[in-house]
Amino acid sequence: MDKFDSDEFQEKRKRAAQGCLNHLEEKNPGVVIEDILDFFDDVAFLVTKGALDAEMMWHPLYHWVRMYYQASEQHIINRTKTEPAAWNYLRSIYPRLSEIEKAESRGMYKDKLSDTELRVHLQEEIS
Repeated sequence: MDKFDSDEFQEKRKRAAQGCLNHLEEKNPGVVIEDILDFFDDVAFLVTKGALDAEMMWHPLYHWVRMYYQASEQHIINRTKTEPAAWNYLRSIYPRLSEIEKAESRGMYKDKLSDTELRVHLQEEIS
């Protein structure tokens, strides 16, 4: 969390959020999202190896994982066509994190955020 909340990483998050906003319709912000996805993939690797459990990732990060994952879905798909292992830990853990969120949301869970909802969250990330 120190890295995620650091000034340097917050600037990367802002640039990624702006890229996602700029390309929200096609869900393909390009390489600007990759440092963020790499960070989430590293945390997901720790979950996969048992250093953390899924709830330990879900609790502090799910809001951002979901937002960035959904706002960059096409970029992830495109990248994995040429590099199949890209973000493989994140891609494998994301459904587990969503299941935790669904269980904790007591019937209020929504599988996919609308573009309007994504836009609001991304704008909040920028500010």
